[in-house]
Amino acid sequence: HPIYAVALTPDGQYAAAGRGNKISVYHVPSGEQVGQLPDPALLSIEYQGQPMYEPGSSHRDFVHALAFNATGTMLASASYREVKLW
Repeated sequence: HPIYAVALTPDGQYAAAGRGNKISVYHVPSGEQVGQLPDPALLSIEYQGQPMYEPGSSHRDFVHALAFNATGTMLASASYREVKLW
């Protein structure tokens, strides 16, 4: 999936990437993915008995913007008409 949004912690150790409607977190020095930020509430949304969102989805729509706070301990993600704090 292409990356539409990216953010770096102020110390440059971690990067968050919005890939479609998912958010992945990477350790920059090693290049390793260290986690994802799934929203478990999206798993309960169904249409005609089928789940609408894959496991690991962070938003209903594409992640368009990401930003870490000044200490790098909180991430804000934005999608269509929605902002989440992680």
